[in-house]
Amino acid sequence: METFLLISVILLWIVVIALLVLFLIFSKLVVRFLNGFRVNGGKMEAVEMQPGEAVPFFREKDQAGVWHNQTDEQVRPTLLLFVNNTCGTCKAILQKLSDLKSMENEIRLLVIASSPLDEDKEVPPSIPFLLSAKMSEQFRVRSVPMAVLYGSDDRLQAVQKLERFEQLLFLLKGDTAKVS
Repeated sequence: METFLLISVILLWIVVIALLVLFLIFSKLVVRFLNGFRVNGGKMEAVEMQPGEAVPFFREKDQAGVWHNQTDEQVRPTLLLFVNNTCGTCKAILQKLSDLKSMENEIRLLVIASSPLDEDKEVPPSIPFLLSAKMSEQFRVRSVPMAVLYGSDDRLQAVQKLERFEQLLFLLKGDTAKVS
């Protein structure tokens, strides 16, 4: 009888500890979700990344199996271009990305999508393509195409929803007056 009571008390403690761990994990997920929103004038709206914020850590493989992270070894600014499969503007921008080949030594370009792209929306082979829903979540991408530009100090310089390819060019040249 004593053995049975001892085993039942140990099992009870194991269940209590497991529930406590699950509660803490759930609480952490709820806090992360709620941190993505803010109350502004009585309305709740999604928080987007702002210039000056630190870039979230990422490490993903591209279509050639090469690993990419937020730091560039050549100390160049990095442009992240978020796209998806159902976006017509994304297709038009992707078709013109090869025009940026002349800026290859000045800026690092990474194209990110949360799901595989159709054949008609392929990224030029010379530009790294990362398939990562996690990065879209980390960078709080709410709409596409979205361009995120950050410097070698891993601080955001610009976050811009794109409506045409020319906005991307203005963003790369630093002409923020013409981006909007």
